[in-house]
Amino acid sequence: MAKRSKPRGCVSSLLDGTDEFADAFLNLNRLPLTSAQMKSRPLWQGRGVCIEFSRSNSQFQDEVHVYCLLKALMAQIELNWKSAQNGRWGKPSAKNWRWDPQVKIAPKNNSPEVLLERAIAQATLEKAQGVPAKAEWSNHIPTCAGYLSSHSDGQTCIDIARRHKKEEYSLFELKWNSNTPE
Repeated sequence: MAKRSKPRGCVSSLLDGTDEFADAFLNLNRLPLTSAQMKSRPLWQGRGVCIEFSRSNSQFQDEVHVYCLLKALMAQIELNWKSAQNGRWGKPSAKNWRWDPQVKIAPKNNSPEVLLERAIAQATLEKAQGVPAKAEWSNHIPTCAGYLSSHSDGQTCIDIARRHKKEEYSLFELKWNSNTPE
C-alpha cells in the first residue's frame, strides 16, 4: 500500500506544536541542564528536566499558570483538530468509538499493559456471555482513525473504558513501563 502524503496545510498529529509550546511556556531552556538533556526534545518529557524544573520553579505552583498552560495547549489541539477536519486524510473510520472488547493478543506481544488490558476485556466479555454490546468494560477503542495519518499519533485509542449507564463512561489510560518520562 502506498503511503499517502500529507495534504498541504494539514497537520499530521493532533499534538503538532504542543511539545514546543510546553517547553517554551515552561521556559525549560533556562534550567541548568546537561548537554544530553538539552539535546532531548521535547524537554518536558525528560525525568531529570522535570525534577530540575520542580526544584527551581516556585512560580509555577500557582494554579493560574497551570490553567494558562492547559488552556493554551487545548487551543492548539483544537486548532489541529479543525485543520485535520478541513484537510482530512480520509473519512473518519466507522470503527471510531466502537464498543467491542478486543481480546486477541499477538503471540509476540508481552507488554504488561496490553496483557492487562486484554485480560480485563476477556473477563468482561465472559461476564456478558460473549455479547460485546452488553459488556460493562471495553478496551482499545479508536477515537480518531481516518482523520490523520495512521503514523502520526500512533493509535489514538482509549485503553480501557467502563460504561456506567447508557451515556456515562469512565475512560482510562494505562501506563506500565511505557511512555513515561525517563
